[in-house]
Amino acid sequence: MQKLFILLSVFTLTLLAQTTKEHREFASLYKKHHVSGCFILLDYKNNTWITVNGNKTNIKLTPASTFKLFNSLVILESGALKDENEIIPWDKIKRSRDEWNSDQTLKTAFKYSSVWVYQLLARKVGYNTMKSFITKAHYGNEKVSGGIDQFWLNDSLKISPRQQVYFLKSLYENTLPFSTHSMDIVKLISIHKQDSTTIYHGKTGWGYSNNSRSTGWWIGYIETKNNVYFFANCVQTTGKLYPDFAACRISIAEAIMKKLGLLSEGL
Repeated sequence: MQKLFILLSVFTLTLLAQTTKEHREFASLYKKHHVSGCFILLDYKNNTWITVNGNKTNIKLTPASTFKLFNSLVILESGALKDENEIIPWDKIKRSRDEWNSDQTLKTAFKYSSVWVYQLLARKVGYNTMKSFITKAHYGNEKVSGGIDQFWLNDSLKISPRQQVYFLKSLYENTLPFSTHSMDIVKLISIHKQDSTTIYHGKTGWGYSNNSRSTGWWIGYIETKNNVYFFANCVQTTGKLYPDFAACRISIAEAIMKKLGLLSEGL
């Protein structure tokens, strides 16, 4: 009982130590691209939250392809694949993206967001194993209904932008219920860009939530020599789907981080 009290006290003090800064001046970036949305970032070293439209950061939505981060961990941990370079033979079904129509590895499937590969491997993993890991990690709302190869796409599984950030932080800290081997591989395949001073990890997502509204994600974290910044950007259509919807998932987040001096112009 005393140990529990101490743990709860430490957790409470940690929460109290956190500060949040809302940047209302960046809200116009969403309107510019004809979307609604929010941005949240955790400054690791200073234990500080930065938000734009922060009142929306606890709303749970479909993770769509951002779930490939978690899915990859389960695939590796369960032994469905031994590493990021194991060949997954193409099933010869022609799909809409040319880069999907060839043999894949976990590394290429992640890079090109190859849905069929992750669906194939999710079926190989199976419901019980997938559900067990999602429950252990407390991922989103922990719901795995609607089919083992559909639940992260069909609005069954949901996660908030703030929960996305906590998940990324746990991945970085190696505190998820997976081996260091699995987590190190996922960290490696999630690298978006890097230079001599910065490693920039990221994953996009595009799904449908709330009566078929398009939901777009860009989540990740930026490692510098002195700090780490975990972020999640979520956008939703307000009506018409404009051609720049896919691009603005990333461009809005990067515009915010560059204005805050957290991401260099070269990345």
